[in-house]
Amino acid sequence: MLLAIALMSCGNQEIEQYVEGIKHQRAAKLHEFLDGNKSPLGEENLANAEPLKYFPIDANWRLQGELNLLNSFQTIVLPKSKDSSDKMLKWGIVQFAYADKKHQLSVFKPIKDALDTAFEDYLFIPFYDQTNGETTYINGRYLYPEQIDERTLLLDFNTVSNPYCAYADKWNCTMPPPENVLNVKVEAGEKKYREHTAEK
Repeated sequence: MLLAIALMSCGNQEIEQYVEGIKHQRAAKLHEFLDGNKSPLGEENLANAEPLKYFPIDANWRLQGELNLLNSFQTIVLPKSKDSSDKMLKWGIVQFAYADKKHQLSVFKPIKDALDTAFEDYLFIPFYDQTNGETTYINGRYLYPEQIDERTLLLDFNTVSNPYCAYADKWNCTMPPPENVLNVKVEAGEKKYREHTAEK
């Protein structure tokens, strides 16, 4: 069964708490983004740093999806932005509904961390949608879902982030596979940092 978290049916207090939580996450990311020791820009480029841009927080983009685990992990080769590739484990497929339409995305785990209990909760969904190259980074964005139970993932698209390649050309980033293209405009989460000439 495809589910959506009915935040809008909750009281105003719950919605306000959710919105404040997302604002806090974004403020924490900006603080790190402007920290010369942690910034993906590198200390040498901080003087030209631009503000991070986001879509307005929309509780309708906080969804639950039905998780279908694979019978066995599949090793998948995902392209990277600089003519190389990255091997990851395809862990499952999550199906969800938005605006009365069904969608699905493949869920991945890094191979090196798949059997490490310290990283057992680490899930990764790189994806494209119909905003890429317009209002969002042309080479896709990243979603890190949270597992609620064996069959359910929390997909909070308000937390969607850019890969580091959106900020500086020195990075080599994992790109979404062709199967992870959403035929919808995901107007949630982080927008593109600045105009970028890289092509999908």
